[in-house]
Amino acid sequence: MKIKPGFMSFLLIISICMSLMGHEYPQQVWKGTIEYKDGIKIIKNPNTPIYGEIDLKLEQDLKIGDENDKNSAFYRRIEIAVDSQGNIFVLDTGNHRIQKFNREGKHLLTVGRKGQGPGEFSFPSALFIAKDGTIYVKDSNFLHIFDQNGLFMKSLSFQNAVGSFGLLEDFKFLMEVTSFTSKGRAHEIAILNQKGEKEKAIESYTEEIYGVKKSGKVSGGVIGGVIGGVFHGYTHNLMLVPLKIGGGIFGHSKEYTLTIIDPSGEIDMVINKIESPKMIPQKEKNRLIESNYQSLKKRGFSKSDVEKMLNLPDYEPFFSDFIRDDEGILYVIKKDLPSKNEKSIPIDIFDREGRYIYKTIFPFNPKVIQNGFAYTTKLDPETHYIRILRYKITNWDKLRGLNPPS
Repeated sequence: MKIKPGFMSFLLIISICMSLMGHEYPQQVWKGTIEYKDGIKIIKNPNTPIYGEIDLKLEQDLKIGDENDKNSAFYRRIEIAVDSQGNIFVLDTGNHRIQKFNREGKHLLTVGRKGQGPGEFSFPSALFIAKDGTIYVKDSNFLHIFDQNGLFMKSLSFQNAVGSFGLLEDFKFLMEVTSFTSKGRAHEIAILNQKGEKEKAIESYTEEIYGVKKSGKVSGGVIGGVIGGVFHGYTHNLMLVPLKIGGGIFGHSKEYTLTIIDPSGEIDMVINKIESPKMIPQKEKNRLIESNYQSLKKRGFSKSDVEKMLNLPDYEPFFSDFIRDDEGILYVIKKDLPSKNEKSIPIDIFDREGRYIYKTIFPFNPKVIQNGFAYTTKLDPETHYIRILRYKITNWDKLRGLNPPS
């Protein structure tokens, strides 16, 4: 049978396209293991990602923040959340409010104001936007709830100090809970009901805090009669990141392990990565001791006092934060330490099955990654106001749909 030249050209084009696709999405074999313990899936990843390094291409396409605009004059602390439509919510602690902007940066809504009445804030510090658009704001030991139009619904009170939080089924909450004991600061990831009562602790640890008494007073801070310490960027933390679908992810930065909690409050998956800890150089410890000593010596503290209050660990934290996008991709942000380059943030990337697929470098610390965009905040060194910057990840499709064989 004679094959026409046009048909041969068609086959050649198809062959080239398939070759390019194979190059773009290489089929590599994942070299980790999957184990089950008490019915919980444990993903153990090697130190090398499946596809190696990826250079994510970032193009800034939006800036929100202007000290001359009453709706976007952000100062002090802010937090960002983005809903499924791309609307941007800003927890503006300095102005005691939540600001909502559309995806083009146009101001749409102001929620709350300073005060102690219904729907008012004294010190808003955490924000969560539920899948249905409901707005949750943590304010001291209270949780204020607003509908998607910003109308106040109700407030809940909690018995202990709470931090980051997520939603669970049956109107329960997954929360960071902190309390102080004679042994130090107790941290928990716990399930609380709407009465503010703790129903179950999922993870807990106690952080030792050292202080030094001078003239009958405790230095380093006294909270509830418990000695406080001097804090620094090397502190190992237990942290929680909520998920829009319900539940959340928590991890302790002293080890490379992340635990995913499903909407019912049960452990769904545990992700491990094999990585050796990095020791904090003595030179860096000396630098921290000296810098803190210079600010405390006028109050009568010696270097040994400062060293005790710092309570520096032997090893660096494995990470400083983690983010999960709307595709289920997990980004683990490595610790941006005080002495390191703030414009070079290493990030490990895991697929929705918990497999380590890429490592990359960001030029900033991302606060939110969603729908192919990365959001961050930046302090203006001249005005000291905060800007929100959005970057389009132009090659984000490289991260989507990857399904390496086990």
